[in-house]
Amino acid sequence: MKKLFAATLFILATGLFTNTYAQTSKVYGTFNFNAEDVSWEYESGTIKISKTKGKNAVAITFDQGGKIDLQDVKIKKNTITGSAQIEDTTIDVSMKVTKNQLEGTSTTSDGAEISFQGKRKKKVTS
Repeated sequence: MKKLFAATLFILATGLFTNTYAQTSKVYGTFNFNAEDVSWEYESGTIKISKTKGKNAVAITFDQGGKIDLQDVKIKKNTITGSAQIEDTTIDVSMKVTKNQLEGTSTTSDGAEISFQGKRKKKVTS
């Protein structure tokens, strides 16, 4: 009976871990994004969500030049959060990935909120 209980507990724990990993792994990738009501240099670009050396990372590259890396990146299921410094202002970023779509907001330290949307870039195969 104890062996059956232990086996059941192991299967449940493995299933929960696998399910959580599968949900989280779906957020990784590169997304083209657009934002409205921002300075022209920040209105479009790519957002790359990755895991490097066991740490989650988000790099935002703007089409007009410039790149920022989010700090304190946290991923919980399909929600990604982090912060960055832009022009001496702290920006808090929250994004949600649903299939191939990304929606998010960035909030400045003075409370201004900017929404952005993105679409996953298709992988190019040779």
